[in-house]
Amino acid sequence: EESIHNNPVEEFDLVALCRELGAAYASLYGDRNVTFDTRVPTWTLRGAPDLVAQMLDKLVDNAHDFSPEGGHIGLALRESGNAIDILVENDGPPLPEHMQTQLFDAMVSVRESSDDVHLGLGLHVVRLIAAFHGGSVTASNREDGSGVLFRVRLSGSSV
Repeated sequence: EESIHNNPVEEFDLVALCRELGAAYASLYGDRNVTFDTRVPTWTLRGAPDLVAQMLDKLVDNAHDFSPEGGHIGLALRESGNAIDILVENDGPPLPEHMQTQLFDAMVSVRESSDDVHLGLGLHVVRLIAAFHGGSVTASNREDGSGVLFRVRLSGSSV
């Protein structure tokens, strides 16, 4: 937590950062259909671009882990009043109802047991980075039950 708060802040274009990351994710996760969608031409955010990139890396990596091969992972930006929503969604199993509010706690994971060690810290770090930028993060199931949607809401000028 302390390392997050020690990051230098600057003004940067969130749309340009997300567009660049979306292209990188499409290349990195070639076994999934990764898309980036926005109708927002530019959005100035005061914050730490490296932290926002780290936050998105964790969300998209999580989406990859829970989506089927050939499935869709969507990264999108939507204006919401004086804020912007960063949306990361994926095809795959829905979240258990009781986990939707606990996902962002430390040491929590809905992964089935496997040989890989998983500490359950990624989404906790996402919450810390969103909070550092004056924002919040939520997780919900898609209305049709076909996957999961993560929403990070940030204001235009924060930190």
